[in-house]
Amino acid sequence: MMRFLALFVALFALAHSAQVQYSCIDLNGEVKQCPQNSRPSSFGDHLAAFAKYAKRINETGWDELELISNEHLPDDVQAYYAGYLEGFLTAGLIKSLRHNMLQEDKKQWCTRLGHFITENLKHTVAEVHQKKNDPYWHEVGLTLYQVAGLDDGSAAAENGKVHHKKPHLDLNPCGNILMNLYTEFSGILNIQKSEVEERETRCSAIIKYLPQKGEVYVAHNTWSKFVYSLLLFHFN
Repeated sequence: MMRFLALFVALFALAHSAQVQYSCIDLNGEVKQCPQNSRPSSFGDHLAAFAKYAKRINETGWDELELISNEHLPDDVQAYYAGYLEGFLTAGLIKSLRHNMLQEDKKQWCTRLGHFITENLKHTVAEVHQKKNDPYWHEVGLTLYQVAGLDDGSAAAENGKVHHKKPHLDLNPCGNILMNLYTEFSGILNIQKSEVEERETRCSAIIKYLPQKGEVYVAHNTWSKFVYSLLLFHFN
């Protein structure tokens, strides 16, 4: 079973009233409300993922999203629809985060980095397809499927239009992958030899073993001037 627990906070993010929302997504890419007690054991073959989304940013500074995918489905299907459901539910926060982080009206990141990202995505996707049995490239592929789902889900929530509702690796180089590459921008510009941009960045990580449960928690934190994000992965 693949689990995703993602927590995001962005300064100046849109305000949300406190509420808890329970949703799920089927294999046709349709997002619907689901019972609170929905869990993988209750998934039918047609359901891909379940989400519990607590909108508490006005209370605590955090919105909380827990995603559980259907372990009976292929890994790429789980990753894509987990990303799609996350993108659909958090489209407003993604838009605010992107505005605060990228400052695209001034920085024009897509214009400056779009070609580089496109060419590298072509190479990466080709490796994923050619090396399906390699554990490393399998995990790389799952990450890309999840990002593709984020793009499609957030687009569907924002304007009701989406080119895909099935797992794919046709990623938009100017989509959510830009935010995933944010801390690499200065390095990419340096590789391109076009310009060098110095930015203050830092990160930290924690690995904690819970002996009473035999579980391991792994967390990685990255932040800069206006954005703080935490991704927490749970393995059992």
